[in-house]
Amino acid sequence: MKRLIKFFSWIIILPFLALIFKILVNRDPGIIIISGKIFHKDDPFGFLAKDYPFTYTFTITESIFYLIVALALTYLVVRLWVNIVHIPMNIANFLQKRQQKSSAKYFIKGEMALLENKGELAQELFLSAVKASKTPSLCYIGAARAAVLQGSANRRDEYLARIDLEDDKENKLLANIYRVEILCEASQFDRASHILESMRLDAPNNPKVLEFAAKIYLNQSQFDTLYQIMPNLHRALSKDVRELIELPYWRALLKNALSRNDLTLLKDIYNNIHKELRLNTEITIDFSTYLMDLDHAEEAENILYQALKKNWNDHLITAYGHIYRGDFKKIIKHAQEFAQSHQTSDYANIAVARILVRMENYTEAQVYIEKALKIKITPDALELFAKIKESTGDAASSLLAYKEATRLLSNQHVPIPQQGADFLYLISQSSSDFLETTPILTEVIEETIEEVLEEAKTISTDDVSKST
Repeated sequence: MKRLIKFFSWIIILPFLALIFKILVNRDPGIIIISGKIFHKDDPFGFLAKDYPFTYTFTITESIFYLIVALALTYLVVRLWVNIVHIPMNIANFLQKRQQKSSAKYFIKGEMALLENKGELAQELFLSAVKASKTPSLCYIGAARAAVLQGSANRRDEYLARIDLEDDKENKLLANIYRVEILCEASQFDRASHILESMRLDAPNNPKVLEFAAKIYLNQSQFDTLYQIMPNLHRALSKDVRELIELPYWRALLKNALSRNDLTLLKDIYNNIHKELRLNTEITIDFSTYLMDLDHAEEAENILYQALKKNWNDHLITAYGHIYRGDFKKIIKHAQEFAQSHQTSDYANIAVARILVRMENYTEAQVYIEKALKIKITPDALELFAKIKESTGDAASSLLAYKEATRLLSNQHVPIPQQGADFLYLISQSSSDFLETTPILTEVIEETIEEVLEEAKTISTDDVSKST
């Protein structure tokens, strides 16, 4: 449609242009006369036998028109000449572009082969793509990944070494980032660190470079260097991924400060953690636990207490219940306040019961643990209930609670993740009220009685044999 409109536009415009040109010629006030003589002596080829005079007459409009035509013809002739001269180069460029297009297809097929776990095919495709690729470094990276998929460390190292031989400056940083990633996955942190140093000179604030630097320093136990780059890493990362990436490094730095028994370093690291991450549950639990380990229980209790007041958290109250030193009168008072304000939380009641057990107040501890069991039966609550019963001399109830806790763990395959120092968080689904008699508990009781009877028979038999 556009071409049709353009065609009809020229049909309309051209007659108007001719008319305008006719009017200009008729009204042209001036005239240009060019005259001269061509001497036959100036003819190198001998075409002229005598002198040849000439005279040309133009109006001003005609002369302008002929000048424009001459310029246009000159431009076309020059352009045609240039194209003729550049024909070999154009053919070479055409062939090169065609090869690069084929190389790009090989590269994409190689990536697809990697996704399909076809390592040998992927390696062949990447090596075929190298020949005419604009990014040979990335092709060698793909071949190295294919070699890793095949379990060939020698070929992996060979392809990674070829990257240094390529003059691929535009993709040097990206290729080196992939190299470091491959070496880190293979636990080759020493080799990765050599490449990393040059990367940090070329791109000191690149987030991926800083992330790999932190990973390498952590695995090489270079905690001081890791601590130095953490502010730069924080600034380089986007807000969405800061906590996810930085958390393991800050936790490792806190743990290293504890291993050095350096309270000043521990507090310095904690204070340099940015505010958002400092409120993280795991950071709070780690820091408070390490403070207790370094005999600063009062400060540790205060950190957990303030954290719970700002943001109630089951893990935090569980950690509060594991405080093992300090002013227990103050600790139990705060724990009971939390249990009172969160009456539907079994974790709060378990925390109070655990602190009361440390204070050897088993009577009151039993009250709180029974509240927790009424809310939700968990292996953690059953284990604490068993300890309380064992301490009060009720061995049968203790054994029964231990068996029920074991049954919950074994039947439900409950994972036991570690949080902080030595805090275990047991997660399980609700079952029937432990305080009520159930068929499961009845079966456990019968099994327990049978085991006790068998042990009694064994003991009596041994006594008879000894006396004989």
